[in-house]
Amino acid sequence: MRNWRRVAITLFALSTLALSACSVVAPKPALSVERTQLLREDGGAAKVGAVSAGPDANNDRIGLRGNGMKSPYNTYSQYLHEAIAQDLKEAGRLDAAAPVEITAVLLHNDLHTAGFSTNDGEIAAHFVVKRDGAVRYDATKEAKLSWDSSFIGAIALPRAVQKYPELVGKLLLELYRDPAFVSALKP
Repeated sequence: MRNWRRVAITLFALSTLALSACSVVAPKPALSVERTQLLREDGGAAKVGAVSAGPDANNDRIGLRGNGMKSPYNTYSQYLHEAIAQDLKEAGRLDAAAPVEITAVLLHNDLHTAGFSTNDGEIAAHFVVKRDGAVRYDATKEAKLSWDSSFIGAIALPRAVQKYPELVGKLLLELYRDPAFVSALKP
């Protein structure tokens, strides 16, 4: 019994070391029926302009208990750009020639994985909508998300990685549900 315990502890330590030496890639943005419906019903055509990152945003890498999670699009500001474009495309509202342009600055972007039974994440971005160069919408939106987790890194880290698209989706729902945003998209 004593040897079994040593083997289990050694395997746990080795797996933790192996996980800490690697970097994972965040899943691509997930589609949402609710977000698609909001854009389809209320919006007009729009294009996605520049999405940049503020100085306090984790734009290149999000730390997860010593591991790193990278964006599948090089940066998390580009991740946000792709998520907005995907939503507009799915709703039939993406048009590169549209007079309405959505831009954003990613302000905060983090996942917290140090908890024993729950972990959380938060994201914030400043959005601007312009029509023919005139600002029609200018606001900051944020989203927070909590989920059941584990002390064991081999369980906690994959859960955190899988929750990232949900966190971004929650941020975009906050944006799309804003009546001022909807009004800015209308012709």
